[in-house]
Amino acid sequence: MPGLAVECERTRTGAAGFTELALDFHRRADAIGEAAADEDVAGVLAATASTLSACTACHAAYRQEVVDARTWQERTGRVHGPM
Repeated sequence: MPGLAVECERTRTGAAGFTELALDFHRRADAIGEAAADEDVAGVLAATASTLSACTACHAAYRQEVVDARTWQERTGRVHGPM
């Protein structure tokens, strides 16, 4: 998982605890694949429930407000344009 750790660190939001939650999510998601490879239906369901729990916790902790271009420009002082 070293490559994953580097990727999560690089894309982190700068918010305290975010990278740790991202890495935990990936560990949980990997468990789905491991259980599937073992043809463990109960394990797949348990790992999926665990992964969804991580999703819910992260989205509850790190909410991003979606604003229109004008509001974004007012708050950041930068012009927003197409990517």
